[in-house]
Amino acid sequence: MSGAVFDETGVDVGLCYQCGKCTAGCPMAAYMDLTPNQVMRLVQVGGAAAMEKVLGCTSIWSCAGCLTCTQRCPKELDPTAVMDALRQMSYDWGRCLANRRKSWRFTSHF
Repeated sequence: MSGAVFDETGVDVGLCYQCGKCTAGCPMAAYMDLTPNQVMRLVQVGGAAAMEKVLGCTSIWSCAGCLTCTQRCPKELDPTAVMDALRQMSYDWGRCLANRRKSWRFTSHF
């Protein structure tokens, strides 16, 4: 999964060392079932179980795209871009609910 994310975003999630600054600054973290650093870790781990968990979580859809996580990352990674890529994967692979499919079709036009 990290290879697909890298191809889409150019973000090497393998460089994330789980400092948690992305989660600490995230205004939406309280509404997520997986925190941003947990999402990054699941992408690092890869495999079928991790993919199912991350593509089925609400976190990738709760992300506001505010870039706070990206600004706070000491490794200069872009968790926001990772969330965008995961939303696209979830949509493409039919892992998201119908109401999320509608919202993704709408926002992908911008």
